[in-house]
Amino acid sequence: MISGVMRGEFGYDIMFVAALMKSFSSAVSIHSGFVGGTIFPMVFIGVALGLGFYRLIDDPETLPLLLSVGCFMAGIPACICPIPFTIVLMITFSFQLGAYQATPIFVAAISSHLTTCGCGLLLKLLRL
Repeated sequence: MISGVMRGEFGYDIMFVAALMKSFSSAVSIHSGFVGGTIFPMVFIGVALGLGFYRLIDDPETLPLLLSVGCFMAGIPACICPIPFTIVLMITFSFQLGAYQATPIFVAAISSHLTTCGCGLLLKLLRL
């Protein structure tokens, strides 16, 4: 899939449709009792969205491929699953990234997790 995007065979519209269809098929399979997990379908959705936005911007100086794919690959599963550190480590070790390249991926995962799940600080402040 990545090589097809790099060669220009797939446009951003195909990547967005692939992410949408994978979301739909994952929701149907999860809620109808099929065996399977939620993390790796979300990783695929993140890769498809990252590749789609990479093709949409289409300027490697503005949005590098590794930054786009890595941030979406970490951000989408971190919204759903309460394991953002594990997801960041999985991506960092898979791509053999250093601290400089892993920092935006870490920020994407933590911010998406805190946006959807919250950290409980607001509820603690409202109870005081």
